[in-house]
Amino acid sequence: MRLIDASYLYQTGIKLNELRSIRPQFFNASEHATTKLHALGTLQRVTEHLHALLFNSVFQLKIAETLGKNLLTAIEGVILICQDRETDEDKLLFHEYQNVSAVFSEFETVFKAELGRASIFLVTPKNAMDTTALVEAGYLAFPHDLGNVVPEAINDVNQAMSCIAFELPTAAAFHLHRVNEAVLKRYWSALTDEKIPHSMGNILEKMNKKELGEERIRSALRDLVRLHRNPTIHPEQSLETVEDAINLYGAVRSIVGFTVKEIVKAKAQEAIFN
Repeated sequence: MRLIDASYLYQTGIKLNELRSIRPQFFNASEHATTKLHALGTLQRVTEHLHALLFNSVFQLKIAETLGKNLLTAIEGVILICQDRETDEDKLLFHEYQNVSAVFSEFETVFKAELGRASIFLVTPKNAMDTTALVEAGYLAFPHDLGNVVPEAINDVNQAMSCIAFELPTAAAFHLHRVNEAVLKRYWSALTDEKIPHSMGNILEKMNKKELGEERIRSALRDLVRLHRNPTIHPEQSLETVEDAINLYGAVRSIVGFTVKEIVKAKAQEAIFN
């Protein structure tokens, strides 16, 4: 997955279209014909952009690639002709440029058609969330201390926010519940030396029974279990909309925020006594 500069194709199109600005000389009518010196600069610029498009861009052309390479070869032939001019006022002749015009016209037609069928998608905004941050830096949607306190949760955090951006609500739920469980296990370890129960449900059950931790965290966890089924342990369940995933994110974010603070506080107290 790559972030694409939407202006790239526009700028490339402008550069390639400079080939149309070259007007070769027909017969003896040379008044408005392009000089070889002027054409040389244009052809070199076009070659640079065309080469980048074919060999260094994220757009992996298939059908148009061969025609693009043919166009490069044709342009390079005219560049040699322009470099071999006798004077700077020499005009580029029609028969010298004819092949470039023909190949460019063919390449342009195929290139447009191939881009029209390309699998390029627009990731639409989700509420007030920044789309780029969701896709590339999902961890920014969670507390800053999370990476220090529960580093094993960060991968699921990033995956969850990407899934929200790409409208995969059930997958987002899967990762969000894993984030919550990872944080809860760390919280359990900060509260007691007992062995960590194997699931979030077991942890919550024992926390309630022993009245471990903050009541507001236990209450929030009970609401989470009641309102948001976990596809990790209920594979028959799924989230129907991205809005459902965003609601779940809000619930998990709130719990994680409170819990991380409590873990940091517990570690600070432990450091004082040790």
